[in-house]
Amino acid sequence: MQDLLVGISFLVILAIVNAIGLTESAGIGVAEKVCAFIMLVPASFMQSMSAFVAWYL
Repeated sequence: MQDLLVGISFLVILAIVNAIGLTESAGIGVAEKVCAFIMLVPASFMQSMSAFVAWYL
């Protein structure tokens, strides 16, 4: 559910920025890629913890 809401929010932001111009749209694209890269750390931590908890129970 969280990934769905994050994806929808990025689409809304991109739709707003597309009205401004090409350079701003490219900047948002780069920022989304950086954000996705940074979010790999907490996402992998969450998956490893869920596997650990499932094994423990």
